[in-house]
Formats: sequence, structure tokens, C-alpha cells
Amino acid sequence: MSLLPSGVEPRLHVVGGKSPSTQKAHLRIAEAIEKEVRETLLPHDCIPPERELVERFGVSRATVRNAIDTLVQRGLLYRIPKSGTYVSEPGPSMSPLTISSISESMGGFAQDTRVEVTEVLTGEARGNAEITEVLNLRPSDLTITIRRLRYIDDEIVAFECSVFPYGLVPGIEKEKLDGPLYELLERKWGLQVERLRQKVRATALRGRYAESLHAKTGMPALHVERIGYTRSGIPLERSIFIYPGEKPSIEVNIIGNQD
Repeated sequence: MSLLPSGVEPRLHVVGGKSPSTQKAHLRIAEAIEKEVRETLLPHDCIPPERELVERFGVSRATVRNAIDTLVQRGLLYRIPKSGTYVSEPGPSMSPLTISSISESMGGFAQDTRVEVTEVLTGEARGNAEITEVLNLRPSDLTITIRRLRYIDDEIVAFECSVFPYGLVPGIEKEKLDGPLYELLERKWGLQVERLRQKVRATALRGRYAESLHAKTGMPALHVERIGYTRSGIPLERSIFIYPGEKPSIEVNIIGNQD
């Protein structure tokens, strides 16, 4: 991938898919079921059967099943085959996390930091099985991918690729995307990342990563994969950060106070 010349707008490619409102239906139902569980049910109580939820919400059985799957994956519910779906025992309670974006974390390294948006893509999730799984999407759901380069003192120090369910952030491609994305999500859509799952590993630069970072193929680098979740446990983002060798180290602080 070649970088965009100065002053050229990032490309936006749209591939056919269903309406974002369709994508969000099972998430809205998951939130409604969660509210009922927390307010009216006890651990090991059985939730209403799928057919009752279909009638109550006026949606398809597949949509209800996707909503329940979301809550099962989060550990709020559990299934017993040929019996039903039940409320799980509550786990340890944690206060919301204070999470700084990568922009904020890197701000102290130098006086001159900036971000360049190189590409913005939208399309159906069906082309990426990993994204479909980690963001709990159906193949026909839309995603938006934002690729950026981060500079310190005019030197490229990181390549970033963030994928979001488009149904949660409709119109994000029209926003200014060279600032802290977490701040944008909260300000524009009221979405706040409150839990992270992060994997860090050593790697060697190849292909797109080496080209984007203007680095030699085989150069050592740090590969960070991050999945961010909302308070209700809905996957909001899957991001990849590549930090080439001989660049500033990154310290990430995730703060939470246990009750």
C-alpha cells in the first residue's frame, strides 16, 4: 500500500451490505435482556424462551439467538441443552477501567506528534472470518476499517489498523479521524471502551507493514492486538498496532479499583 500524498483525502470504498440498523438489532435486544436479568432475575433463573422473546421484540428467531449468544459469550448467561438458558453466577465486581488511547499514551514522548489517516474502508464482514468472530458479527454485517500512521518528530513510529462494526458508528468516515478515536466514539455515539483484551508479541516486518512503515523487510517489531468492549460487553473495536524496532517503547496503564 502506498501512502497518500500530502493534501489528498483518504480513500473510502463501500461494498454492498445490509442496513446498519439490521446489524444493531441483536445488540439492542441483548441490552434489553441484560437489563431484565439484572433487575428481575436471580442466578440460575431461566430466561424466557426464544419464541416468547421473538414475539416480544418483533424480530426473527435468528436475531434473538444472536442476542442470547452475545450474553452467553460474556458469561452473563449459560445454556443447558434441551432445557433452556439460565442466569450465571455473578463474577468479581470491578469498577470501570480508566483507559487512555494510544494517542494520549504517546503524547509525552515528544513535542511533535501527529497522525496521518492513510485509508478508510467499509465492507461486509464475510471477507474476514477472524473479524466476524472477535466482533461477534454476521457475514453480512458492515465493518469500517481505519488505517493510520503515527509520527513523532516527523518520524513514523507506528502503523495502526482499527476495525469497528459500522452499525455502532454510522457516518464515522465523515468525521476527523486523525485524533483520539476513543474520544470521538464517546462524544459522537456515547460509546466508551471499558474493558480491553490485548495480546503483545514480537514479530518481523513483512509486506504491508514494512512498506507502510518505510522499514526494511525482516526488521524486528512489536505487534499489539487489542479488542475493546463496552460496559455491556459488546465488542466495539479490533485494532492492530505495529511498532518497529529502535522506536520509543510504549507503556499501557489499565487502571481499575476492585470493590
